[in-house]
Amino acid sequence: MFDLSGDLIFRIALLVSVMMTGLFSGLTLTVTMLFYPAVKRLSGPEFTSVCHRFLRVSDIAPVNYTLVILSMLAPTTALVAGMNISNTRPFTLTLVGWLIFLVGSVGVSRFLLEPLYDKFANWSDQSPPGNWETYRNRWYWFTQLQSISSISAFVLYTLALGQPFV
Repeated sequence: MFDLSGDLIFRIALLVSVMMTGLFSGLTLTVTMLFYPAVKRLSGPEFTSVCHRFLRVSDIAPVNYTLVILSMLAPTTALVAGMNISNTRPFTLTLVGWLIFLVGSVGVSRFLLEPLYDKFANWSDQSPPGNWETYRNRWYWFTQLQSISSISAFVLYTLALGQPFV
């Protein structure tokens, strides 16, 4: 039979954490390294039009939500299952990775990016506000922060996966 001890559940949930944050990091890196350079060259009306299309797709796409939810649930499961090893390096690395992802990816999305997307959604395609470039640059830096934090969590989870429970 299977030994579903806390240690095994910890390892399995940690492996899922690595996969989910790795995929989410790839998604955010695609935005910062491919999408942003393409839209940076656009005029205000062009940028606004592309943003409106991007937001329509991202609002209904389940991939982003699924990756974020699983990137939060998997390490949470690992941490709960690993309470008996809370004084070990794998547990500590997982906890720090989870906190970084919570603040830098989920927090940035909820409190910085979503309000910015609301502003973008209210702009007219033909005449965005005069300071639209400031908002575009903010969007880039917030997404960059999200990428850095998800990559950091991914690295910490990967390191934790390779550590002994000592």
